[in-house]
Amino acid sequence: MALCLTNRARKYQLIKRDAAGNDVIVLDVLDASNFDRRGIHLLGGLGGLYYLPKTQPIEKSAYGEGAKPSDNPRVNERSSQLRFGTVGKDPADWVWMETLLWRVLKVGKDAVLRIYDIDGVTWRELTIRLLESPVDQTKLQLGIRNTAKHTVDYFAGDPYWYGPLDSVTLKRSDMVLQPDGVTYRGTVDVWNPTDSLGWLEWANGQETAPFTWKIPDAVNPDLTPGRLVPLTPNGPLRPGQEFLVQTYPTRPRVLCRDDSLAGWANLRGMEFDNPLPAEMNTPVSLPVELVGGAETSQITCYMPRRWERFVGGESEDL
Repeated sequence: MALCLTNRARKYQLIKRDAAGNDVIVLDVLDASNFDRRGIHLLGGLGGLYYLPKTQPIEKSAYGEGAKPSDNPRVNERSSQLRFGTVGKDPADWVWMETLLWRVLKVGKDAVLRIYDIDGVTWRELTIRLLESPVDQTKLQLGIRNTAKHTVDYFAGDPYWYGPLDSVTLKRSDMVLQPDGVTYRGTVDVWNPTDSLGWLEWANGQETAPFTWKIPDAVNPDLTPGRLVPLTPNGPLRPGQEFLVQTYPTRPRVLCRDDSLAGWANLRGMEFDNPLPAEMNTPVSLPVELVGGAETSQITCYMPRRWERFVGGESEDL
């Protein structure tokens, strides 16, 4: 169970997660306008969090005239400063606020900064890491008035904001058996309302019979379904073997619960070329095939939502 600091007036959250993605500590964070209230406050630094840091490369040929802009702008990391403050109702309570803050914000460890929209419900989050420990700059003893302020330098190697995952699950019982008597075929609907490319992820359920899944390489530039990629190039997988396929180019292609799949996890050089385009608000049906498996076999398609900013960019607003 996560350690929590809750406050109904929250505007942000700081979250510490374990390697499996589970929330270990969740801290509700107030804004600067509430600095007279007990809790942890984000006092400044939002400017570096808004625009996605992009630069436009310029291409020059050896003998051509002038130059032309590249069609692939460089996306850089985020690196700036955030200002936090802590307020306690008494000295001991202030020490507890400080303990919670620095239990999440540690050099060498990732922390998640979540920003809520004006509705107080919708959120997006960014993974950050401290570049160095804050420098104590106070002229008085920290906490002498049950308060303290700190400036931290942060770094976000992945500069995108992520919203809640959308997902769709396809069960073999909902698929259609093909004339060959062993292949089942179904479809999943995918969409991407964000202002950035969407790279799909796929995970199978607990299997009880040998199986082979074939999943689509997202959508082609003309929004037609991509080619089917067989996930078992060396033959059916065994019962009980589970996997997570990540199509994002720089991430491990396959993660497996079963160590016996370590060699298979490289997918023998098979690649996924296509993401979901930005601002694709109309769902597209993608084919999925299963050879073998059992009545309970299923696969889930996850659609990570990447945004350039912590608010705005929805396709229906365009």
